[in-house]
Amino acid sequence: MRKGILALLASTTQLAGLALAQAPPSLSPYHASVQSTPIALGKPVPLDAAIASAGPDLIVPVAVQPTPQNSPSVEASQDIGPPAVTHLPPGQAPEFPAPTAPLSGAFCQEPAPRASCLWIDGEYLLWWSKGQPLPFTSENLDYGAFSGFRITVGGWLDSERQFGLEGRAFWLPEQTAGISAATPGSFPIPGLGLSVASAQASVTSNSTLFGADLNGVYSLYRGSSLHAELLGGFRYVGLDENLTASASGMVNFPSGTASASAVAAFHTLNDFYGGQIGARAGGRWGRFTADITGTVALGATQESLDLDALATETVGKITKTDFANPHLYRTPFSVVPEAQARVGYDVTKSLKLFVAYDFLYMSIVARPGDQALSFVPPAHLQTTSYWAQGITFGAEYRF
Repeated sequence: MRKGILALLASTTQLAGLALAQAPPSLSPYHASVQSTPIALGKPVPLDAAIASAGPDLIVPVAVQPTPQNSPSVEASQDIGPPAVTHLPPGQAPEFPAPTAPLSGAFCQEPAPRASCLWIDGEYLLWWSKGQPLPFTSENLDYGAFSGFRITVGGWLDSERQFGLEGRAFWLPEQTAGISAATPGSFPIPGLGLSVASAQASVTSNSTLFGADLNGVYSLYRGSSLHAELLGGFRYVGLDENLTASASGMVNFPSGTASASAVAAFHTLNDFYGGQIGARAGGRWGRFTADITGTVALGATQESLDLDALATETVGKITKTDFANPHLYRTPFSVVPEAQARVGYDVTKSLKLFVAYDFLYMSIVARPGDQALSFVPPAHLQTTSYWAQGITFGAEYRF
């Protein structure tokens, strides 16, 4: 019996091999009418014609991904049954899934011509500022060149690059300047109502400028070579300055002249807060770019003055001190415009190098040099305007 079973299995295997080697029969009585002539592999067949001639029992085979010959699953795949089929009613065409559409409004999902999703700028600032008057002399104090930096971070908030957000912060570190000289004759000591004759006088001052702004960005136009945006947001600018005047010699006190020393230290702080609007436009020519940005901020400047003035007279063993320490402040309406012209070069698709010129103006500030011109402690703040301008060297990286 065992030999009979083995012979039966061998015969069955041979018959299966012959069946697999033959062409497959028609799947339905209509198969011959649909494919009346042989069709080459990969040649498209009109779907409407096939459905019209097939009849009610059209069978649609499901495509099966072929398995590579060297795949380890070839032997296992021989045990898989015939492909699954789906029966369709007469006249109904098979439905295929539509391509998935991108989500509308997603953060920077869609590519846009000449536009990036995020950008980061790092800049080196080489700026100069307006000088201020000095006590004891008719000259103005010049601080020279400031070296500072500015950082800008921005990005588009929607897939169409229509609405964005951009923030900037800059800092010009403390710059010091001063004079020292012997002054024959008589001159006033600032803030004390006293004067010095034949004294050694010196004046030192330092200045620091800093600020930040946050703006919404609205794209007015973006083409292959031109673009324009509107800006609007909030701005802060701070100006912190000190001036110290010292003298030693014969001081003219109300009771008479005596050998003495005097020091007057003035500290002013200006903090501007306001809303800001502006615009930016630019163009591209190959790898070269040019942009112009203009903004104007309207708000108020908090001005404050602290004065420490001291004069010491020594006569024998008796010491007399005159001291003044007023504190003044006010908050006037102010305007702070700024303009920038920039040219750049795209080193790569993501990296740009640029150089720019900036001009920043503050309509009203209190500066220590103007307060030091007063012979007596000032009753109110003396104000003036202020500007800073210079060259910027930077790099921009776009994501």
